[in-house]
Amino acid sequence: MRLVFLVSFVLLTGCSSILQHKLEHYRGLDLTAGGQFEFAEHKQFCSDKGCIDYLDLSQPVLKGAALEEFDWSFEFTVNQQRQVDTHQFRFKPLKNNAPVILILPGYGMHKADMQFTALYFREQGLWPIILPGPTETNHFDFGLNHAQVSIDLVRQQFAGHAVFGFGFSMGAAAMGPLSQQLPHWQGGILVAPMQNFVAAGGEVFQTIRNQAWWYTFISAHRIREALLSIQHAAERTDAELDFLQNMPAQANLLILASNTDKVAPFSALAVHASDTQQVIRVADRYHPELTYLWPEMRLAIVSWLHHLGYSPSAEY
Repeated sequence: MRLVFLVSFVLLTGCSSILQHKLEHYRGLDLTAGGQFEFAEHKQFCSDKGCIDYLDLSQPVLKGAALEEFDWSFEFTVNQQRQVDTHQFRFKPLKNNAPVILILPGYGMHKADMQFTALYFREQGLWPIILPGPTETNHFDFGLNHAQVSIDLVRQQFAGHAVFGFGFSMGAAAMGPLSQQLPHWQGGILVAPMQNFVAAGGEVFQTIRNQAWWYTFISAHRIREALLSIQHAAERTDAELDFLQNMPAQANLLILASNTDKVAPFSALAVHASDTQQVIRVADRYHPELTYLWPEMRLAIVSWLHHLGYSPSAEY
């Protein structure tokens, strides 16, 4: 219904600025079952760069009670194919100096949508902090504004902690500033990372257009113009939004991608593999499916952490 309203409203008004506003504040699928699954503590932090409301999963809770274990079952249907994943979480107390992992949602996602990802990292002995999503704000800035505030958060409240990053899609844009400005930075995990905003947005639009007839009334040209206006309003260059250009060449990266995903295909990312940038092809899944950490993705993450000398199960 939200998409129908967006399309109808734009068609009736013919106003590009309204389309731009809707895209800047778009809310995609609610992955929390309407707020039914809430495991985190809601916190706020302010610095001279602004304020952020974030989620802290250092102590997962469910209905107010601390969680020591949790049996998870997830179902996902794409193209009429039903996929199921189950996982048994076991949470041990964190060490006082546990590594922090900053989790950056993708476009249209809210911080609550990343809770399963955070729970997985918490099980590995990391301290998960979920930042607001790029469209979860009054001022759209690709999530880079939230990342800047989080740098002050880490410096003030987690001094001496090792720091990792995890970004999905648009969340990759902030990985460069984090890696350059945070002390004790260890590396970043990127799933289906965005490189060019306008190109990625065009691919998303084309996919939706092929599946929803009413979207054919909005031309690809109008969408492109709206995307260019969004980037112009945020005063961000292509280089600032491309993690491969704003990331130090020696930075440790794990990149997970699928060739079925047209937004960030494995074939386009594999050429950037190096001694410090590991690029792994995961099962053929479309972009929305990659918001979830499937089993092969979890195995790749644990293997990468071991490669960096961090053995979660042995350290906490």
